[in-house]
Amino acid sequence: MASGAAPAAPSSATSLSQPAPAASASAPSQPEQPPLPAVKTEGWATHESKALKVSFRFPKETFTLAERGGKIQLTSKLSREELGENTTAKHVFSLVIEQKTGAPEAVLAKDQPSYAERAFPKGIAGGLAPDNESVARAKLAGLEGYRLSGGVEGYNSEVLFLRRDKNTLIAHADIVGGIMGPETPEETQRAIIEAILASIVVK
Repeated sequence: MASGAAPAAPSSATSLSQPAPAASASAPSQPEQPPLPAVKTEGWATHESKALKVSFRFPKETFTLAERGGKIQLTSKLSREELGENTTAKHVFSLVIEQKTGAPEAVLAKDQPSYAERAFPKGIAGGLAPDNESVARAKLAGLEGYRLSGGVEGYNSEVLFLRRDKNTLIAHADIVGGIMGPETPEETQRAIIEAILASIVVK
């Protein structure tokens, strides 16, 4: 899956951030996930984005960093071709951080309408559907919003939509699934992404 591309289907993949406590009984309950492996962050580089007014740490030996037009892309060399015939698409272990205008609910609904319809069948005011397994409340770097989990055979995606004043800070991670036999195990990929996200500081 190309970096930053939309998740293709619902998935119960391990989340990248723990969901915040449910605000109402309508919020879906999230199953407990096994702990991720420990990641050594000593020697990680620090990147500060003046455009997005955020900073974070990341392993330079794993990712190449590029920032253009207020969009940060961390791209690794770990990739696999999409399963299926007549396709040259690749799924890349990567993380994209960007910001869009509007509240998380509006941005989620615009970027991922099918997910939003299933997650909020009665509209935003009606709360998250109890049987919804794709979208959950989340909190990161002091910001609150939603986490979307998706994927298809061979890869998983986790996308955070976080409220930041009148904007939404988005963190989109693509992870090569274990079924693809990645050199870096899926659980380790998730642990690396989790550590990067945990290091984010909003200015």
